[in-house]
Amino acid sequence: MVAALTWGRQTSARAADVPIAYTYDIDNSLIYKFNTKDRTLVGDPISTAKYGRDIAVTRDGKYAVVFLPVDRTVVRYDLGRPVVSPDGKYLYVPMTRAGSVLVLDAATDQPVGKPISACDGPAYIALNADGSRGYVSCSSGDAIAIVDTQKAVRIGDPVKVTRDPLGSALTADGKQLWIAHGFGHAVSVLDLTTNTIDGDPIGFPKSRAMVGINIR
Repeated sequence: MVAALTWGRQTSARAADVPIAYTYDIDNSLIYKFNTKDRTLVGDPISTAKYGRDIAVTRDGKYAVVFLPVDRTVVRYDLGRPVVSPDGKYLYVPMTRAGSVLVLDAATDQPVGKPISACDGPAYIALNADGSRGYVSCSSGDAIAIVDTQKAVRIGDPVKVTRDPLGSALTADGKQLWIAHGFGHAVSVLDLTTNTIDGDPIGFPKSRAMVGINIR
């Protein structure tokens, strides 16, 4: 199952500054990486601790960090979590059963206003560069909900996508949302200018459960 996805960059003599996406395979405890330009896997997978839930990559691209919810620990590897707003003032917490996103003051951990109504089974949220838009992965509804974080409202109807969207990450230019589909065994790309899926999903073997994604 594709559980998490994040971004990095790979520099070589042939192709400088190529964006790399990192995914975490929850079933087999492996980190995969692939070239986002030609959408092919890069190198061999990295073996990790069991039962990881999400993955992040440091800004310098040197380390992958896997969250282990069972042990409540974070493990760093050489290469539902809260999301912090770009200004560091707020935390956005997907509330799966409530179908909403809870907003917390990052300094006090206290709720700010009412939860933002999102969709059926919100699992993850990705924020744009200025934090004004949130893209909520609706795992139960097989959709992405777009929310206005300043007005605390959902914008239009959720956009239907492939089965079981979990982790998601925005490209640096904010034009694409890369989505990890857990038991859909794939990663897909949502074009945010048209709100349609761009090309075919990147498939993984059915034994691979990908639950999150992050881009650097």
